[in-house]
Amino acid sequence: MQILLVGAVLLVQWTFTDNPAAQTSPPRCPYSPPVFTCRSTQECIPIYFACDGEKDCVDGSDEEQCSSRACPDSYFRCSNGQCIPENWKCDYYGDCPHGEDEQQGCPPPTCQTHQFACRTYTWNTTYCIPSHWRCDKSSDCADGSDEETCNYRTCHTDDFRCNSTNLCIPKEKKCDGVFDCRDNSDELGCSKYRA
Repeated sequence: MQILLVGAVLLVQWTFTDNPAAQTSPPRCPYSPPVFTCRSTQECIPIYFACDGEKDCVDGSDEEQCSSRACPDSYFRCSNGQCIPENWKCDYYGDCPHGEDEQQGCPPPTCQTHQFACRTYTWNTTYCIPSHWRCDKSSDCADGSDEETCNYRTCHTDDFRCNSTNLCIPKEKKCDGVFDCRDNSDELGCSKYRA
């Protein structure tokens, strides 16, 4: 122990030299298993940080041998070797770099009542679209199902034509406070309050 007197402040500096084994023991892991243990420092990281494309270990050992690395039970192996919890599959968020955790027999999301559900669900494509995008002469579903079996209105001379799709809507729908055109052009230039 050293005692240093600096001005009116007393500083005590402790140095442990009597137990060298305590100084070299690996750090205690703060994460729940399964974990990855870094080669040079023996520090641990969550298993899903290994093979994620970012060096989390000082020596980069978490990004080595990813192609041959196996995942523990209840974990899903991404194509890059990253292991993610099984319950991260089919959660509509791509946790694997190529999204394969969302591409293997996942059910489609539940659309809200004001949305149209496309016929075919493919991850990372539009599935639930606003109802007013259905039959607007612009395909939004990857399978085109939002433009099938549409009975498009025949345009009349006094109809309003939407700017982006040439969809015709009755002139009474122009400036009625409801967006009928997907580009909202039927409400552009309208006064906020109608007489």
